[in-house]
Amino acid sequence: MVQLTPPEASWAQTTGLLAANSRPHAGAAPSVNGSSAAQVAWLQVIDGQLADWAKDPHRLEDDGVEPPSGEIVRVAIVIAIELRDADFPAPSRVAATGDGGIVFARQEGPLLSTIEVAADGTVELVVLKDARLLSRRRLR
Repeated sequence: MVQLTPPEASWAQTTGLLAANSRPHAGAAPSVNGSSAAQVAWLQVIDGQLADWAKDPHRLEDDGVEPPSGEIVRVAIVIAIELRDADFPAPSRVAATGDGGIVFARQEGPLLSTIEVAADGTVELVVLKDARLLSRRRLR
């Protein structure tokens, strides 16, 4: 579970860490807690792009990248659900990293925050301001 600051917080203001034992579990299905625009945006990420990758991660091979494994896609879905349920805004972009990982990116004014799920399952938050590194923190 992600422990976070109040709902209006940006990704750059996270105060907690993802639990080391936060793993997807069988039958885990996203539930929308309301119908705000942010909830709808998260639903599009979770039920759209990530669900498509979970069904067929190898479709990315056509793009010349190493696709994320099914496990990495499941971890990304769990992270997306936790962020959504904590009322964080949805990412501006979700992409395969090219080396088997997935990255969520969010631009908020001069701040660019990314949460990357690496191919080995580690998760890292990076925050840049005006293209300068403000912080890099391993979340898991």
